[in-house]
Amino acid sequence: MELEKRTGDEAEPQGCLVVAIRIPVRIVVLVLVVPVRMLWDAAVVCARAVRRTVLRNPLPWLLDHVVVPVARIAMWLLETAETAMVWLLKAVFHRPWAALWRHVLVPVPTWLWHRLLAPLFHGVAWLLRAIRSGIAAVGRALWVAAVWLVVNLLVAPSVWMWQSVLTPVGRGIAWLVRGAGAGIAAVAHRVWAGTVWLVMKGLVEPAVRFWRRALAPTGRGIVRLVRGICGGVAAAAVWLVVNLLVAPSVWAWRHILTPVGRGVAAAAGGVWAAVVWVVAHGLVSPFVRLWRRVLVPVGREVVAASGHAWRIAGYVSRAVGRGLKWLAWNLLGRPARWVYLGVLTPLGHWMRDAGRAAVAVVRTVRQSVRRVTAEVGRTVREALRTARETAREVRREAWRALVGGSAGARRAEPVEPVSRRTRTLGSTRTASGAAPVSEISLRKRG
Repeated sequence: MELEKRTGDEAEPQGCLVVAIRIPVRIVVLVLVVPVRMLWDAAVVCARAVRRTVLRNPLPWLLDHVVVPVARIAMWLLETAETAMVWLLKAVFHRPWAALWRHVLVPVPTWLWHRLLAPLFHGVAWLLRAIRSGIAAVGRALWVAAVWLVVNLLVAPSVWMWQSVLTPVGRGIAWLVRGAGAGIAAVAHRVWAGTVWLVMKGLVEPAVRFWRRALAPTGRGIVRLVRGICGGVAAAAVWLVVNLLVAPSVWAWRHILTPVGRGVAAAAGGVWAAVVWVVAHGLVSPFVRLWRRVLVPVGREVVAASGHAWRIAGYVSRAVGRGLKWLAWNLLGRPARWVYLGVLTPLGHWMRDAGRAAVAVVRTVRQSVRRVTAEVGRTVREALRTARETAREVRREAWRALVGGSAGARRAEPVEPVSRRTRTLGSTRTASGAAPVSEISLRKRG
């Protein structure tokens, strides 16, 4: 079926599929293309005939008798082609992809989710909830312990110190201040100077000494005690927090959460790799192989077969056209030509000659009849003129006999006018069939 040979540079490696489907594809395409090519050639011939005949002289019935039927046929052909194309596209693209979607893409991920991923995710979620519950319980225990330690090691001693030491000392200082104030007020009423001296010597200085030697050391001791207690409590709290909260958390993070997270990440990576592998090897790779090894060769062969079939259909259509032309010429043209040349042309020539002879005979008869009619008319007119002259002479003689033969009576005699003959303008020649007329007037004719 190859009409053109390929050179060595253009030769491409061909698989067994291409070699196997080439001849059937070309046969099928040829069977499909031949009617289309014949219809196309018929449409071209009709279009050329229409252009030579109708388009040069557009007629009113062109729209009703040509355009509308052709448009209806074209619409029917387009609808048929559209239906066939839709069916072909559905059969080639829609139905395989729909079956792949319904039976592979949807069931496989659904099964993977329900059978593998969902239980795994539920287990991971349960483990995370258990870890969260354990961490929450440990945190609550550590918080309770820290609160108990702070209350019993810091708050309770501070309250006892306030109630048992600071409050009595403060009250004693207040009592002493009130007593000193009363004594100072009593002495002041009496001696201002003594009061001042007593105040300075007996109150301020002892108070200062008492502040420096009693209250200040006591306060510093109390502050140091409180600081020591607070530092111990803080150190104990820090130690407890570090050893009971931070260290277990770090240990849980390093020995539990990190391995679990890595395991979950490894499981998710494995699942993702499995999904990618399934999609790549179950969907992409078969489609690529189908595209490269089936669709592309089949499409290439269909295109090549369409080109060869179109050319072969052109030869077939030309042969069929020539055969139809030969049949039409031998069945219609040649008999019509023989009838035209052998029957109609001699008959037409005979009828033409007979018509010419009949016209000549008619013309000759008409001229003869016209000539005879003119002679008869001339003879009748001469006879009438002679009869008129005779009647005029008889009337004139009768008038003379009745009136007399005087000149005046003769001159007064009525004379009938004589009708003039038809003649041509500017000449004395008469028309056809008319006799010449005298140019003498009636008065001269007397």
